[in-house]
Parts: sequence; structure tokens; C-alpha cells
Amino acid sequence: MAFFHVSGLGWRAVYLSDKHKLLALRAVVCTGFAAGLLLSWRLWTGAHSFPLVPLLPLPLPPVFHALLGGGLLLSLAALAFFPRRTWIATAWATLLGLALLDQMRWQPWAYQYALMLLPLFLLHRDAEPARLGTVLDLQRLIVAAVYFWSGVHKIGPGFTHLFDTYLASDLLEASGPALQSLILAGGRGIPWIEVGIGIGLLFRRTAPWAGGLALLTHLVILLLIGPLGKAANSVVWPWNLAMMALVGLLFFPGRSIQWRNLGQAGFRGATSLIVLLVWIMPIGSFAKKWDRYLSFHLYSGQQQRVVVFFDAVAAAHVPGEILAWTKPSPLPGYRELNLNTWSMAEMNVPVVSEDRIILALAKHLAALPIESGEWYFHRDYPHLLASRGWAHYSPGEIRDLQRFPPLQLPAFLRKK
Repeated sequence: MAFFHVSGLGWRAVYLSDKHKLLALRAVVCTGFAAGLLLSWRLWTGAHSFPLVPLLPLPLPPVFHALLGGGLLLSLAALAFFPRRTWIATAWATLLGLALLDQMRWQPWAYQYALMLLPLFLLHRDAEPARLGTVLDLQRLIVAAVYFWSGVHKIGPGFTHLFDTYLASDLLEASGPALQSLILAGGRGIPWIEVGIGIGLLFRRTAPWAGGLALLTHLVILLLIGPLGKAANSVVWPWNLAMMALVGLLFFPGRSIQWRNLGQAGFRGATSLIVLLVWIMPIGSFAKKWDRYLSFHLYSGQQQRVVVFFDAVAAAHVPGEILAWTKPSPLPGYRELNLNTWSMAEMNVPVVSEDRIILALAKHLAALPIESGEWYFHRDYPHLLASRGWAHYSPGEIRDLQRFPPLQLPAFLRKK
């Protein structure tokens, strides 16, 4: 990153040193992480009626969640001003505890920030310039992977439907036919642009161009979902701003990965771990062997949905703290509870839509003490209805399921 000021009759560029870049990067990571935590504070403190999905079902009091959430926030605040390994270790420990107590906390931005703390942990107080550069190179590997996989996972009909019917819907409604065609064409190119950014950031000659495209991409995202657009999913607004700052710090002017540095003593293990987690393991998401959010499925249109429908008799038996999140259904005489809408409204984060998590949430609701009336569970992929179909389950079927069976297309949608 360069700053320009007048020197005599001309301009002179002053570049940030690697040491100053790392100071700024640490501040961006801590500030961005803290902003995400604060915007979704109910998720991290357990102060919500949305069901917990623990990986380790420990009978801990709710205040324990709040203590861990507060500890994570305080450790990030301390790390922003005092670069000590102790604060990074504390942040990791509290984050691990929070993640084990509720899998809804496995959000992609939290995962990225946690990974970016690893290179900072390896940095010694009086590090040599070469070590400073390697720490920055490891951060570049992480940031480039986010763009690459985000683009790869958008390739397909899910993102196309999401873009046309949600992300760009307001722009399309306000535009004429010619501009609509241009907007739709631009939407088709977004996945490939993100893939190109991820690859371009890895090489010195292409990094400035890829970085410029990345900055433009985030401006478009903020225009679509930010306060001037749909004003939706505010928890990712600071993430987009942080990514813009990270791109500027890591890839301008004309900076990219020095590949030889990654193999130096003291960094081989960290390099291997980061390459495994951000470049190799996301491949497993195609076979459902690795979580989508840990593979940077970002607005990919592959979100799974579960909606619970209650008729008037059944709704009368739904506990008030859950009934408050239902709404009248287009199905006459019914109320519906959309898990993702509930999660967004109460905790400001989307549901982590892995099968195991969706089924655990459904089982929690299927155990409600509703002894009369009719109610059932609807499951689908809202942006892939024509290719994956949907399914309905009774509460008893949900209680008996060990895993969700594959969805089936109805007969009228099957190709003859």
C-alpha cells in the first residue's frame, strides 16, 4: 500500500513496510472479527430462543456461553493493541469452546478470522524481515482461497436463481429491458470473476488487476445487500469492508506471494495446514464431506431450507417463545416457521445448513408437546427446486430419522 504526498515540485510514494502492514492487518482482523461478534451478539452469548446445536452436549448454564463470548471479544480487543501470543491463544480457546457448544457459530467469517490468527501466532516479537514477509504470504494464501472457492461454488443454477430473484431483484425491477439484460449478463459472470480474482492474487503480475476487481466486487456486494440496497445480512457488511482493507494491505502495490518463503524453517507446518484447510478440504464439500461454510460457500444459492407448518389447532400448543417467530402462511389456515428467517431475525446469522444441523434443529422442534392438530416439516433447497425437489415429514418421521434421505423430484418435474 502506498501513500502519496508532495515533495518539491513532484509527487513521491511512501510504501508501508511489512512491519507496518502487519500492524494494520492485525487491527483489521481484530476489528472485523469483533464487529461480526457484536452484530450477532445473541449467537455468541446464548441469549436466544433459537435451539442450540452442540457438538458436545454439555449441560452448561447459559451464562457460560456469555462468559466465553465476552472472553473472545476481550481477547480480540487486547490483541489489537498488544501483539501477544497469549491473546491469540485465548481467542482460539474461547472460540473453540463456543464452536463446540453450538454449531450455528461455524460461520464463514469467524472461520476465516480464526485462520488468519495462525500466521500472527508464529510471529516472534523481534522477527527478521524475511519472517514478516512469510507471515504476510500466509495471509495472502488465505485471502486468495476465499475468493477462489467463493467463485467456484457459485458456478451453477443455484447462484443464478439467487442473483435473479433476490440479489439483483430491486435493480431489475427499476431497469429497462436493455439494462436488465446487462445486469443478468453481469450476474452470470460473477462466479468466474471471483475465481479469476482468487487465481490472479497468487501471482505478482496479475495481483494488482485481481485486487482491483476484488475491491469492485465488494462495492457491488455492499450496493446490493448494504444499507443503500436490501439492508440485509448486516453481519457480513464489516466482513466486506475488512476484505477490502486486507486486499489493499496484502496485494498493493503489485505485491503477491513469495513462494520460496513458505518453505522456510518454522513455517512449513503452518503452510501445510493452511493449504490443507483453505485449498484442499473445500473440495470435500462437493461430496458433503466438509462443511459448506468452511469451504466458503458465500451466497452460492445452495442453502437448505426447513419450514414447519402448523394448523390453527397445533399452533395453539406451540410455546410462546417459538410461536413469536411464526407468521401466517400462504397455505390457508396455517402458520409457518422458517428456520432461516428465525435465525436471521433473532441472531442475525443464517442457518448453517448442513444435514446434521438441519436435522438436529428439526428434531428439537419435533419434540414440542403438541398433542392435537396437524403439523409437518417441509425441506428443500429454495434456489434449486427444479433440480432437487422437496420433501415433507411428519413430526414422528423426523424423530425417527438418523439422516435425511435424498430429496425427490415430483413426477411432473422429472424429465421424460
